[in-house]
Amino acid sequence: MTMTEQDKGLPQIPRSEFTFFPVGDEAERVSQMDALHLAKAASEQPEMLVSLFHELWRNHREQDMYDMSTYLGSMEPWLLFIDEVPFDLVFMHVEHDEPLLQCEAFVGETLTVLAKSIAGVPVNGLLTPDLVQRVFEVYQVTMDQTNEFITQYRSPQA
Repeated sequence: MTMTEQDKGLPQIPRSEFTFFPVGDEAERVSQMDALHLAKAASEQPEMLVSLFHELWRNHREQDMYDMSTYLGSMEPWLLFIDEVPFDLVFMHVEHDEPLLQCEAFVGETLTVLAKSIAGVPVNGLLTPDLVQRVFEVYQVTMDQTNEFITQYRSPQA
């Protein structure tokens, strides 16, 4: 939970048990990498970006998420986030029974950290109202696409 959530008294949503790195010691290896090495891995394999952010999020490593985003710089991770996250959330929710509430928490908290990094606001700082609006817009698009994909996935094939 970020400091701003604590300040607002919002309920804590338990972090996910699900990992995109279930094979061997991958999750352990990722959990031991610093933000610079994670950013390097993400820049070499952009399709891993969401998986890496999720692993950091589920291990309460918001500062590393922030630093990783800062290192990625012009890559604008939240734009990649929009493209990739809905598919990953469908995988998490439908294939691995990840509660949608945890998926939503991951998206909202990650987008907030990314926005802070892009704007140069400290990870425990507050976003300006215009950035809060931008985060909400990206969150809404992401979750709308996710819900649409979940519906399509579950609908019988014609």
